[in-house]
Amino acid sequence: MKRMEPFQAVIFDMDGVLTRTADLHMRAWKQVFDDYLSGEDQQQPFSRADYLAHVDGKPRYKGVEDFLRSRQLKLPYGKPSDDADCDTVCGLGNRKNTRFLELLETTGVAVFEDAVAALQRWRRGNMKLAIITASRNGRRVLTEAGLMTAVDVVIDGVMAAEQELADKTQIMLEAARRLGVDPGDTVILEDATAGVRAGREGGFGLVVGVSRNGGEKELREAGAHRVDSDVYAVDFLRRIPNVLDHLSDLSAWQGGRPLAVFLDFDGTLAEITDEPGKAEISAEARSALERFSCPVAVISGRDREDLESRVHVKGIYYAGNHGFDIAGNGHQHTLPEADQAVKDVDHAERMATEQVGDLAGVIIERKRYSLAVHYRKVKSGDVLDRVREAVEDIRQETGLRKREGKKVLELEPDVDWNKGRALRWLIDVLPVSSEEPPFIVYAGDDVTDEDAFAALRDDGPGVYVGEAITCSLADYHVRDPAEVLHLLRNLGDSAEATP
Repeated sequence: MKRMEPFQAVIFDMDGVLTRTADLHMRAWKQVFDDYLSGEDQQQPFSRADYLAHVDGKPRYKGVEDFLRSRQLKLPYGKPSDDADCDTVCGLGNRKNTRFLELLETTGVAVFEDAVAALQRWRRGNMKLAIITASRNGRRVLTEAGLMTAVDVVIDGVMAAEQELADKTQIMLEAARRLGVDPGDTVILEDATAGVRAGREGGFGLVVGVSRNGGEKELREAGAHRVDSDVYAVDFLRRIPNVLDHLSDLSAWQGGRPLAVFLDFDGTLAEITDEPGKAEISAEARSALERFSCPVAVISGRDREDLESRVHVKGIYYAGNHGFDIAGNGHQHTLPEADQAVKDVDHAERMATEQVGDLAGVIIERKRYSLAVHYRKVKSGDVLDRVREAVEDIRQETGLRKREGKKVLELEPDVDWNKGRALRWLIDVLPVSSEEPPFIVYAGDDVTDEDAFAALRDDGPGVYVGEAITCSLADYHVRDPAEVLHLLRNLGDSAEATP
């Protein structure tokens, strides 16, 4: 059943999701277990598979017990106060901690930039945030990484012991309790199979397996609702703030960086129309674009020439066909692979015309590098089913890539290129005199704009044009093109006021 209520909180596992300390833990465990196993006959060295299956995400002594059990070995449990050279469960655990702290002192703490960027985006979106870890060194690691004050709640191994939290599920539930949210309204980010199972056992609404070094299959089998290698690309239903209420935050984020404005056309600069040929930009929006002295780019699914004629502003960049065709200020970029695929688009157009061209409400729009089948005016469910079946048949025969937007199905070259790649290319050629990278504000309303939002990272905010409750990767939203115009005017005022 489709979720209707937005998620309210995100709980990050620390090691392997936010910080790169999982490798240090793995190295420390390997040193300890390999030393111990060297005295045991016919025992294979400790491996990454052992780490993931028996140790990762568990309290230290529990990890020792589970690994030894997997090798049919047993040691006295001992006491937490055991010296690190004692051959007890606690002794081996303490030995591992000593090795880990030595490695930490030598290498320091590195973070996963994708996860930190996602954390910052969700913080801007007023999500409640927590970090959890079974490690008793968690607070030290987070302090060194500069993340201790970045979230609302931190629970580490020391606090878990003080609160007598027996396992990872209880740690997660305690984090949700401290955040004041129901587990069903909370997202869990975990890189360990044990953590994924704990999230499912706790009844959390979305458990995401974070696959850093493979292991997708194991995370899915452990019960992850979805698996991602890039935390910044994790999307879910949430409420995002209106950027017009946060213009001062935008200014603080920009700092002294030069501004650049990137925009979609349909649904962003121009109102969505039943027929694509009727979309027009208002005189006020055109005036707002002409006012900018900073770089401006319009990236659209339309043909570049069509886009230029509709926007009709000189001195800006135009990227048509979702970025396959870019031109402006002496620069031009097209993909040879896209040119080679034109014959496939020709074939797709013929097939679409034959199969659905005469159906009521269907509009077939041919572009140089792609074909769009619009169904906004289709009123029959049977007709819509025929359109979807036809487009899928065409995709299979031509090898083109299928994309779905707002009331449109598109077929385009199956090339590793999209609005996000186009945005990165444009950033590299922008004429900015400052030594600092430009501050990009990107506004768009459709599925294809999500690629651009995903590509922004710390370059600036993505602004989704639509309702506040959305699955978008954007930082902020505005409701409609009228509010886009309001944003453009404010950005223009700020740019003029900056010396």
